[in-house]
Amino acid sequence: MNKAHSVFSSPPLGTPLLLDAPYVNEDWSSATRIQPGDICTCSREALMHEGYMTGYLEKSRGCTLHIERLWQQCSGRLLTRTILLLDANRRCHVIAHISIVLKAFPPAMKRYLIESDVPFGSILFAAGIRPAFLRRRYFTLPQVFQVEAISPYRECCPSFFGRSHEITDQAGNLLAYVNEVLP
Repeated sequence: MNKAHSVFSSPPLGTPLLLDAPYVNEDWSSATRIQPGDICTCSREALMHEGYMTGYLEKSRGCTLHIERLWQQCSGRLLTRTILLLDANRRCHVIAHISIVLKAFPPAMKRYLIESDVPFGSILFAAGIRPAFLRRRYFTLPQVFQVEAISPYRECCPSFFGRSHEITDQAGNLLAYVNEVLP
């Protein structure tokens, strides 16, 4: 199997996280690219839909999700962060590493993207932006979450499955690079 291609890097080693998340191992370099048919049954539907991860999970799991930042860096042109998508009970549904191209957004929306706890997909949806999801790839990681953090939705597999893609607007302008992993 090939190593998963990552279009961006995770925080530099030794970078302190913004919150205490001892159950998260952010070693994205251990990702191995897989084919869609190799995705575990309990993760397949949540990864292989064509829409926003947040909207799909909120609808299928009957909850509202918000982000909690583990790490964030803003260069003025690019907002890069590692986040958890949590429900009201603080149960984690996704860990994501996302690089948002800030120059693609008007000033007021840039500030909201940087400061808000609303998931990126929810912000785009509310703004009426209907994106395309390009270069979708699937991968597996041997460990991202320690056992005590595993979601009840993950039932049958020893590995953690994820997807990566680029998000563009309808005109083809790049909005973000995204890696998402299900617990």
